[in-house]
Amino acid sequence: VSFRLLNTRIDALQHVDILDQIASWIYKRERNHYAIFANAHSGMEYQSNAAFKSAAVNADLVVPDGMPLVFIGRLRGLHLPRRADGPGFMSKALNISAHFGWRHYFYGSTPETLTQLLCRVQTNSPEVQIAGSYAPPFRPLTEAEEHDVIRDINESDADILWVGLGCPKQEIWMWRHRDRLRVPVMLGVGQAFDLLAGVKNRAPAWMCAVGLEWVFRLATEPRHTWRRYIVNNPRFIWLALMEEIRLKMSKT
Repeated sequence: VSFRLLNTRIDALQHVDILDQIASWIYKRERNHYAIFANAHSGMEYQSNAAFKSAAVNADLVVPDGMPLVFIGRLRGLHLPRRADGPGFMSKALNISAHFGWRHYFYGSTPETLTQLLCRVQTNSPEVQIAGSYAPPFRPLTEAEEHDVIRDINESDADILWVGLGCPKQEIWMWRHRDRLRVPVMLGVGQAFDLLAGVKNRAPAWMCAVGLEWVFRLATEPRHTWRRYIVNNPRFIWLALMEEIRLKMSKT
């Protein structure tokens, strides 16, 4: 089940639904599936970034990570008890993956963060199978470097490729490389690498539950997040509400 929001398809799924879907893809050994965890920021990118729009249109799943998307879904009559956040999903998937024997590859962030992330994963769940990891430099990869990392991912026999490059870079990267990669599932999870590695602190659970995680991020990372939360998010909410009003009026 899905709904349209500002011309974007949003799949009304929860964590358990996403786990069921990726388990099916992995079991069938299908390739090149990728999922986007969408929020207000990605919604605005969709309006202005042609490459991101192509990535979203071609994604196998676009799930509601942000509370504004959840609220709109509820207004449309869909059952969305909570948001399907990327960090929370990554944590759950890692915890259950040993039971299925899934192999994980981590692409993104910095070498230091990746080291801490892998250390924490192995400490918390020693049975989790880590196929490999790579922290790309803060510049475009050369053709040779790109070839090498694609080969490394493919030869790792990974089942899930976690991509932590931030929006919109990670979504565009998955879209552009999907035909060269042989992994069943790619998941763009943004700052999940930092949070699970302990490099950054996450908002208290109650703030996440009621849609106030953005307040915590704005308070702790004002220089990096002010434009997103003070400028883009209100614009997205305004556009979404105007669309909702037009839909209601068209039905009367």
